[in-house]
Amino acid sequence: YNFNSNIYIFLLKYYFSGVIMQKFTYTTNIPDTHIDSLLNIIDSFDVSEHVFLDIETTGLSPKNSVCYLIGLAYYKDTSFECTQFFADTPGDEPVILQEFLSYISRFKAVVTYNGDTFDIPYIISRCKCNSLSTESVFPMEHIDLYKTARQVNSLLKLDNLKQKSIEIYLGIDRDDVYSGGELIDTYKEYIIKYKLKEDTFAELSHLLLHNREDVCTLPEICSILSLRQLLSDDLS
Repeated sequence: YNFNSNIYIFLLKYYFSGVIMQKFTYTTNIPDTHIDSLLNIIDSFDVSEHVFLDIETTGLSPKNSVCYLIGLAYYKDTSFECTQFFADTPGDEPVILQEFLSYISRFKAVVTYNGDTFDIPYIISRCKCNSLSTESVFPMEHIDLYKTARQVNSLLKLDNLKQKSIEIYLGIDRDDVYSGGELIDTYKEYIIKYKLKEDTFAELSHLLLHNREDVCTLPEICSILSLRQLLSDDLS
C-alpha cells in the first residue's frame, strides 16, 4: 500500500495458529531540519533509544473495547521510521500486543501525547485481559508531551491542547481529516469487508494514515520541550 510518494512501505503478514497480524514499516518524510532540531532539543539522551507511540482502539474503556492498531516511530540511522501493527479482526488483538511488547523492549523510553492517561494504561489493561505480561516493559521511562503542553500553554495560549491543535500551532500539515473516534466505524466496516473477502483498501488507508500521522508528528511536537526550558529560564 503506497499512500504517499515519499513513503516506502513494507508489508508483512504474520501467521500464529491461524491468526493474522499485518505489520507495516515506513521511512517517514519528517524534514531533516525537524530531526536536527529534535536532536538539539533532546540532548540528555540518545534519541535512537526512544520510541514514539500512538494507539487506535474501538472505545475509550479497555473493559469493553480492543486495541486494533499500534503505531511506533523511532530514529534509525539518519531518519525516522514508522512501524504499525494492525489487527484484521478484534480476535487478532493478542498478536499485535505481543508483537508490540517484543518490539518496544529494545528501547529505553517511550514518548506519547496523553499516554499517561490513555495509551499506556489501556495497553497494560488489554495485555492483562489477554494474559500477557507487561512487567518486563512497563514501567518504562515515559515522556508525555501533553503534560509538557499544559506546562507551557501560558506561552502557547491555545484554547485547547488537542494534539491537532498543537500541530496547527507548529505549522504541521496533515492529510488525515478524521478523529480516532470517527474511525471506529471505519474499522467496523473494514472487519465486515475483510470477512466477506471484499476490497478493504479504502478503509485500511484511512485507518493507517490517521495513526501514522498521529505518531509521526510526535517527534516534531517535541519542539515544545524547548518552550518548557524557556519558561523555566524566565521564572528563574
